[in-house]
Amino acid sequence: MTFVERDGPGAETALARLQARLEREGTASRLLRSHDQADLRLLVVDGPAQLTDDDIENARVWRFVDAGPADPAARTPTAGGGTAP
Repeated sequence: MTFVERDGPGAETALARLQARLEREGTASRLLRSHDQADLRLLVVDGPAQLTDDDIENARVWRFVDAGPADPAARTPTAGGGTAP
């Protein structure tokens, strides 16, 4: 997942424009507004987003991947007796 955060005047417009482009490319996303800060917006993108320099200018971007397999049996045993993804 990719998270793109912007704040200030124009944040919603910029993220809505990015959301529209990503949707045209077949990538789903949701645009959220902050409950606590009036001009703070967060675009939550399903999967990795192809972002341009313009997309990330004045934005904070985080990219996350699954922490490990959903099936505990698929995890690899570690030397300490635990398991690792």
